[in-house]
Amino acid sequence: MSDYIALANQDLPAQPMSGALDGPPLAAPGWPGRALESVAVWVVLLLAWSVASVYLPLGDNPLLPSPLITARALRESLPELWAGSR
Repeated sequence: MSDYIALANQDLPAQPMSGALDGPPLAAPGWPGRALESVAVWVVLLLAWSVASVYLPLGDNPLLPSPLITARALRESLPELWAGSR
């Protein structure tokens, strides 16, 4: 246990170790990649929700509504939501 504490208390070098930054810089994913990834995740989750609501025996559980019921409730409540935001 004391070895771990001694290792944690060691001073870190002021400069990076040689070879740590010698390679080409890594390209960060830009705007199109991030946007496509988020849209893909959203579509997969929506499809999984739709499939689960059709094929799993959920019955009339109001805590797990199908996407169609949720979309209908949102469409019916939008006028009230917009009126309340003025």
